[in-house]
Amino acid sequence: MRYTQRTQPQKPPRARSSAKKMTIQDAIDAYLLHHQATNSQPKTLEWHTHCLGAFRAFCDEASLSPMEDVTTEQAQRWVISLQKAVVTSRGKRSARTVNWYFRSLRAFYRWCLHRGFIEEDVTAWLELPKVEKPLIRILEAEEFERLLVACSVDDLSNRSTGAHHVARNEAILWLLYDTGIRLAELKTTDFDRARGTIIVYGKGRKERKIALGRNALQVVGRYLTYWRQQFPSANEVQQFFLTEQGGITREGIKMLFRRLRLRGGFTDRRVHPHLLRHTFAVRYLMSGGDVFSLQELLGHEDMETIRNYMHLADANVQAQKRKFSPGDQIQLTSRKANRTGFRKAKE
Repeated sequence: MRYTQRTQPQKPPRARSSAKKMTIQDAIDAYLLHHQATNSQPKTLEWHTHCLGAFRAFCDEASLSPMEDVTTEQAQRWVISLQKAVVTSRGKRSARTVNWYFRSLRAFYRWCLHRGFIEEDVTAWLELPKVEKPLIRILEAEEFERLLVACSVDDLSNRSTGAHHVARNEAILWLLYDTGIRLAELKTTDFDRARGTIIVYGKGRKERKIALGRNALQVVGRYLTYWRQQFPSANEVQQFFLTEQGGITREGIKMLFRRLRLRGGFTDRRVHPHLLRHTFAVRYLMSGGDVFSLQELLGHEDMETIRNYMHLADANVQAQKRKFSPGDQIQLTSRKANRTGFRKAKE
């Protein structure tokens, strides 16, 4: 964290002058209420609640109550305290986590400035903590096949998985692998059978359509036609993927991936739903897809994340070239003969 000498952002018209009366807790409550009223994603609301709760606890400890009491220096001290605190068994927060805490605080202060709760945005003079580029991992084709095989392998209690569960698990894997949708979007997905597309409602309830490939369409269609009705809650729940009790939850899918990881023998790496999103993005670019259509398919508002996929796709292409390089397939009889031939050609 450091100061940057740049022009203070222009302030929009304030709704009212209430900076001296608005407490930090009241401002946070109003901000979270705004997110609820504008239909923000539950995960977004949960994260802002967590981050701003940490900020309020810091302010309480420093005896800061009105919004006007907080200065740029104190906002900086809060970020430094996040960097130094030991919070997990692995130690301190990562730079990326601290970065997201600060993003939440900056969004909160910008909103308060717009509403007239403060006279100045104290975060405007601070830069985001620098973070390294994320290391993006993807699944190889044979690894995805291992996950599919693991869907029908006996679980750890030695009970055979029911056929309708196998069909559901395979459909989940194919849908995530072939479309790159987010885990949270699985619950809000509609299926247009006539066009072979799914309709996804992403962040901010933004709608986008994604066509399914032949393999994914076959597996998902078979599950919906023959196997979904085998679940007791099929006629009561509109959700795509079901359990014996109702619609499958976010935690239920995470638990499924943990089981598939064990059954598939993935002992040296994490296997999670977002891994399939990364895999889709990289494979799409490697297969000739363009970055603009990928941005639309993934539901990203900017190109920053897409650039990470572009670099990884290029690295994979070069690795594949080295693996299957035509020049390395030539079997030379001997280096001496090769040098002799070169000398003769030169003469």
